[in-house]
Amino acid sequence: MTQNVADNPANRLLVILQECKAIPPNENCRAAWQKVLKTTDEAALLNRMAKALNLSREVVDVVEEAFPRHVPPIQKLRSQICAGFSQQNMNGDWSAFTSQITDDSIVAIGFAASLLEEREKFRTVASDNLAAQRDRLVELRKEVVASIELPEEVRLTIARYLGRLIDSFDEYFITGIFPVLDAANMAIGNLAFDQEYNHALRDTEVGKRVTDALANIANSVTIVAGMIQFSEPLHHLLQMLPPV
Repeated sequence: MTQNVADNPANRLLVILQECKAIPPNENCRAAWQKVLKTTDEAALLNRMAKALNLSREVVDVVEEAFPRHVPPIQKLRSQICAGFSQQNMNGDWSAFTSQITDDSIVAIGFAASLLEEREKFRTVASDNLAAQRDRLVELRKEVVASIELPEEVRLTIARYLGRLIDSFDEYFITGIFPVLDAANMAIGNLAFDQEYNHALRDTEVGKRVTDALANIANSVTIVAGMIQFSEPLHHLLQMLPPV
Protein backbone atom coordinates (compact mmCIF):
# COMPACT_ATOMS: atom_id res chain seq x y z
CA MET A 1 0.00 0.00 0.00
CA THR A 2 1.39 3.39 -1.00
CA GLN A 3 1.88 5.90 1.81
CA ASN A 4 2.60 9.60 1.46
CA VAL A 5 5.52 10.62 3.66
CA ALA A 6 5.70 14.24 4.84
CA ASP A 7 9.12 15.72 5.57
CA ASN A 8 8.15 16.75 9.11
CA PRO A 9 10.93 16.28 11.71
CA ALA A 10 8.51 16.06 14.63
CA ASN A 11 6.52 13.37 12.85
CA ARG A 12 9.71 11.42 12.09
CA LEU A 13 10.60 11.49 15.79
CA LEU A 14 7.06 10.55 16.78
CA VAL A 15 7.07 7.48 14.51
CA ILE A 16 10.45 6.35 15.87
CA LEU A 17 9.31 6.72 19.49
CA GLN A 18 6.03 4.91 18.80
CA GLU A 19 8.00 2.02 17.35
CA CYS A 20 10.25 2.07 20.41
CA LYS A 21 7.25 1.89 22.74
CA ALA A 22 5.71 -0.99 20.78
CA ILE A 23 8.66 -3.29 21.53
CA PRO A 24 8.38 -5.41 24.72
CA PRO A 25 10.41 -3.92 27.61
CA ASN A 26 12.34 -7.17 28.18
CA GLU A 27 13.64 -7.21 24.58
CA ASN A 28 17.42 -7.02 24.19
CA CYS A 29 18.35 -3.36 23.73
CA ARG A 30 20.58 -3.91 20.69
CA ALA A 31 17.95 -6.08 18.99
CA ALA A 32 15.30 -3.43 19.68
CA TRP A 33 17.38 -0.65 18.12
CA GLN A 34 18.08 -2.87 15.14
CA LYS A 35 14.33 -3.18 14.56
CA VAL A 36 13.60 0.52 15.04
CA LEU A 37 16.56 1.80 13.02
CA LYS A 38 16.37 -0.89 10.34
CA THR A 39 19.92 -2.19 10.33
CA THR A 40 21.93 -5.04 11.87
CA ASP A 41 25.30 -3.54 10.93
CA GLU A 42 26.90 -2.34 14.18
CA ALA A 43 28.60 0.75 12.74
CA ALA A 44 25.46 1.80 10.86
CA LEU A 45 23.37 1.15 13.99
CA LEU A 46 25.50 3.44 16.17
CA ASN A 47 25.52 6.09 13.44
CA ARG A 48 21.73 6.01 13.16
CA MET A 49 21.35 6.14 16.94
CA ALA A 50 23.38 9.35 16.92
CA LYS A 51 21.20 10.74 14.12
CA ALA A 52 18.04 9.83 16.04
CA LEU A 53 19.38 11.72 19.06
CA ASN A 54 20.25 14.67 16.83
CA LEU A 55 16.70 14.56 15.42
CA SER A 56 15.37 15.39 18.89
CA ARG A 57 17.61 18.49 18.89
CA GLU A 58 16.32 19.44 15.44
CA VAL A 59 12.72 19.16 16.63
CA VAL A 60 13.43 21.43 19.62
CA ASP A 61 14.96 24.02 17.29
CA VAL A 62 12.09 23.88 14.78
CA VAL A 63 9.39 24.12 17.47
CA GLU A 64 11.26 26.92 19.24
CA GLU A 65 11.31 28.92 16.03
CA ALA A 66 7.70 28.27 15.05
CA PHE A 67 5.87 27.84 18.38
CA PRO A 68 8.07 29.07 21.26
CA ARG A 69 5.27 28.66 23.82
CA HIS A 70 5.21 24.91 23.14
CA VAL A 71 8.97 24.34 23.52
CA PRO A 72 9.09 23.19 27.21
CA PRO A 73 7.35 19.81 26.64
CA ILE A 74 9.64 19.14 23.66
CA GLN A 75 12.72 20.07 25.67
CA LYS A 76 11.47 17.70 28.37
CA LEU A 77 11.16 14.94 25.78
CA ARG A 78 14.69 15.59 24.52
CA SER A 79 15.97 15.35 28.11
CA GLN A 80 14.16 12.02 28.48
CA ILE A 81 15.67 10.72 25.23
CA CYS A 82 19.15 11.79 26.36
CA ALA A 83 18.55 10.05 29.69
CA GLY A 84 17.43 6.93 27.87
CA PHE A 85 20.60 6.86 25.80
CA SER A 86 22.80 7.34 28.87
CA GLN A 87 20.94 4.76 30.98
CA GLN A 88 20.66 1.99 28.41
CA ASN A 89 22.97 -0.99 28.12
CA MET A 90 23.12 -2.39 24.59
CA ASN A 91 23.30 -5.90 26.05
CA GLY A 92 20.60 -5.22 28.64
CA ASP A 93 16.83 -4.83 28.62
CA TRP A 94 15.08 -2.38 26.33
CA SER A 95 13.17 -0.93 29.29
CA ALA A 96 16.28 1.01 30.34
CA PHE A 97 15.63 3.27 27.36
CA THR A 98 11.85 3.24 26.98
CA SER A 99 11.08 3.73 30.69
CA GLN A 100 12.59 7.21 30.40
CA ILE A 101 10.05 8.28 27.75
CA THR A 102 6.73 9.21 29.39
CA ASP A 103 3.34 8.96 27.73
CA ASP A 104 2.69 12.70 28.09
CA SER A 105 5.88 13.35 26.10
CA ILE A 106 4.61 11.13 23.28
CA VAL A 107 1.39 13.17 23.28
CA ALA A 108 3.45 16.39 23.22
CA ILE A 109 5.52 15.37 20.20
CA GLY A 110 2.34 14.29 18.39
CA PHE A 111 0.83 17.70 19.09
CA ALA A 112 4.00 19.42 17.85
CA ALA A 113 3.94 17.35 14.67
CA SER A 114 0.34 18.45 14.02
CA LEU A 115 1.17 22.11 14.68
CA LEU A 116 4.13 21.99 12.30
CA GLU A 117 2.04 20.26 9.67
CA GLU A 118 -0.58 23.01 9.86
CA ARG A 119 1.97 25.83 9.77
CA GLU A 120 4.47 24.53 7.25
CA LYS A 121 2.14 22.57 4.94
CA PHE A 122 4.86 19.96 4.44
CA ARG A 123 4.83 18.47 0.98
CA THR A 124 4.72 14.70 0.68
CA VAL A 125 6.42 12.04 -1.36
CA ALA A 126 5.05 8.56 -2.00
CA SER A 127 6.92 5.92 -0.01
CA ASP A 128 6.93 3.54 -2.97
CA ASN A 129 8.52 6.29 -5.09
CA LEU A 130 11.35 6.57 -2.55
CA ALA A 131 11.78 2.79 -2.53
CA ALA A 132 11.78 2.57 -6.33
CA GLN A 133 14.41 5.31 -6.67
CA ARG A 134 16.55 3.69 -3.99
CA ASP A 135 16.33 0.29 -5.73
CA ARG A 136 17.24 1.89 -9.05
CA LEU A 137 20.35 3.41 -7.45
CA VAL A 138 21.40 0.00 -6.12
CA GLU A 139 21.12 -1.51 -9.61
CA LEU A 140 22.95 1.44 -11.18
CA ARG A 141 25.78 1.13 -8.68
CA LYS A 142 26.21 -2.52 -9.65
CA GLU A 143 26.29 -1.50 -13.33
CA VAL A 144 28.88 1.20 -12.64
CA VAL A 145 31.14 -1.13 -10.65
CA ALA A 146 30.97 -3.75 -13.42
CA SER A 147 31.38 -1.24 -16.28
CA ILE A 148 34.38 -1.55 -18.60
CA GLU A 149 33.70 1.74 -20.42
CA LEU A 150 34.48 3.88 -17.37
CA PRO A 151 38.01 4.67 -16.14
CA GLU A 152 38.68 3.09 -12.76
CA GLU A 153 38.96 6.37 -10.85
CA VAL A 154 35.72 7.69 -12.35
CA ARG A 155 34.00 4.37 -11.68
CA LEU A 156 34.98 4.61 -8.01
CA THR A 157 33.85 8.24 -7.81
CA ILE A 158 30.43 7.52 -9.28
CA ALA A 159 30.02 4.43 -7.09
CA ARG A 160 30.89 6.52 -4.02
CA TYR A 161 28.31 9.19 -4.90
CA LEU A 162 25.65 6.57 -5.55
CA GLY A 163 26.52 4.89 -2.26
CA ARG A 164 25.97 8.16 -0.39
CA LEU A 165 22.62 8.58 -2.10
CA ILE A 166 21.58 5.04 -1.20
CA ASP A 167 22.53 5.68 2.44
CA SER A 168 20.52 8.91 2.49
CA PHE A 169 17.45 7.08 1.15
CA ASP A 170 17.92 4.33 3.76
CA GLU A 171 18.04 6.94 6.54
CA TYR A 172 15.24 9.14 5.22
CA PHE A 173 12.95 8.02 8.05
CA ILE A 174 15.42 9.64 10.50
CA THR A 175 17.08 12.50 8.65
CA GLY A 176 14.48 13.60 6.10
CA ILE A 177 14.84 14.93 2.60
CA PHE A 178 17.76 17.35 2.86
CA PRO A 179 20.55 14.74 3.10
CA VAL A 180 19.12 13.18 -0.08
CA LEU A 181 19.21 16.60 -1.73
CA ASP A 182 22.75 17.25 -0.47
CA ALA A 183 24.00 13.92 -1.82
CA ALA A 184 22.34 14.53 -5.20
CA ASN A 185 23.77 18.05 -5.35
CA MET A 186 27.28 16.76 -4.64
CA ALA A 187 27.01 14.22 -7.46
CA ILE A 188 25.63 16.84 -9.85
CA GLY A 189 27.98 19.63 -8.78
CA ASN A 190 31.09 17.56 -9.47
CA LEU A 191 30.22 17.75 -13.17
CA ALA A 192 31.53 21.31 -13.26
CA PHE A 193 34.92 20.47 -11.74
CA ASP A 194 35.96 16.99 -12.89
CA GLN A 195 36.51 16.62 -16.63
CA GLU A 196 36.68 12.81 -16.65
CA TYR A 197 33.55 12.56 -14.49
CA ASN A 198 31.75 15.04 -16.76
CA HIS A 199 32.77 13.08 -19.85
CA ALA A 200 31.69 9.76 -18.30
CA LEU A 201 28.19 11.00 -17.48
CA ARG A 202 27.83 12.83 -20.78
CA ASP A 203 29.21 10.30 -23.29
CA THR A 204 28.79 6.77 -21.91
CA GLU A 205 25.61 4.72 -21.79
CA VAL A 206 25.91 3.86 -18.12
CA GLY A 207 26.78 7.50 -17.41
CA LYS A 208 23.62 8.67 -19.15
CA ARG A 209 21.57 6.29 -17.02
CA VAL A 210 23.22 7.69 -13.90
CA THR A 211 22.48 11.23 -15.14
CA ASP A 212 18.81 10.41 -15.68
CA ALA A 213 18.57 8.87 -12.21
CA LEU A 214 20.20 11.93 -10.62
CA ALA A 215 17.82 14.25 -12.47
CA ASN A 216 14.79 12.22 -11.32
CA ILE A 217 15.97 12.26 -7.72
CA ALA A 218 16.81 15.97 -7.79
CA ASN A 219 13.39 16.84 -9.18
CA SER A 220 11.58 14.57 -6.70
CA VAL A 221 13.32 15.96 -3.63
CA THR A 222 13.17 19.60 -4.71
CA ILE A 223 9.38 19.26 -4.98
CA VAL A 224 9.25 17.96 -1.40
CA ALA A 225 11.68 20.66 -0.21
CA GLY A 226 9.58 23.35 -1.90
CA MET A 227 12.29 24.31 -4.39
CA ILE A 228 12.21 24.88 -8.13
CA GLN A 229 12.57 21.83 -10.35
CA PHE A 230 15.11 21.55 -13.12
CA SER A 231 13.38 22.85 -16.23
CA GLU A 232 15.40 20.51 -18.45
CA PRO A 233 16.70 16.97 -17.93
CA LEU A 234 20.18 16.97 -16.44
CA HIS A 235 21.84 15.53 -19.54
CA HIS A 236 20.59 18.60 -21.45
CA LEU A 237 22.14 20.85 -18.81
CA LEU A 238 25.44 19.03 -19.35
CA GLN A 239 25.65 20.56 -22.79
CA MET A 240 25.58 24.01 -21.25
CA LEU A 241 28.64 23.42 -19.07
CA PRO A 242 31.93 24.81 -20.42
CA PRO A 243 34.86 22.41 -20.84
CA VAL A 244 36.68 21.78 -17.57
